[in-house]
Amino acid sequence: MKSKILTLSVILFMMILVTCKGPAEEPVEQAEKATEQVIEKVALRSQPAELSPEEVLQMIRDKGFHCPGENIKGTFSHQYEVQTLNGQKVVVDQDTGLMWQQAESSRMTWREVEAYVEQCNADQFAGFSDWRLPTVEESASLLESKKKNGNFIDPIFQKDLLGTWTSDTVTDAFAGAWFVDFAGGKPADGNRAAGMGHARLVRSF
Repeated sequence: MKSKILTLSVILFMMILVTCKGPAEEPVEQAEKATEQVIEKVALRSQPAELSPEEVLQMIRDKGFHCPGENIKGTFSHQYEVQTLNGQKVVVDQDTGLMWQQAESSRMTWREVEAYVEQCNADQFAGFSDWRLPTVEESASLLESKKKNGNFIDPIFQKDLLGTWTSDTVTDAFAGAWFVDFAGGKPADGNRAAGMGHARLVRSF
């Protein structure tokens, strides 16, 4: 009899442990999932492409980018952080997994940018040698809905007045290349041979 009572007590004790343990694990699992969602990055195209104006506007809508120059209200957001690496200022965006030069280059043509990219990589700007010209998708992601210090870009960046070149070209346009006009708040096409603008290089991390 004592043996049966002891066995029943053990079984009851084990049932209580299982019952108490089950619900306690759920918040932990939920917290882990929430953490995974927070650090998930938005993938943006990094390879150059040839795009028409219609394709660029559709991309902006699909990605939820802000484009005040075309009266498009987006929902895109960033988690910016300024870092100083090897004496150089960069802006890290945790939401896209991109590292940007904080300051843009001097005015130059799209062709001159090629030499600028090579020089930055040769000098290992901020300690890296994989800098590149951004795609119009990456650069347009920086557009803000309202002007800040005269430009539609977060003041964490050094502002530019003429826009920044991208690696994308314009469909059916002779020597046409896309740049993002942060003063006007939209992407625009420029001339690779004669147009003047700035470069703000980017790399993935």
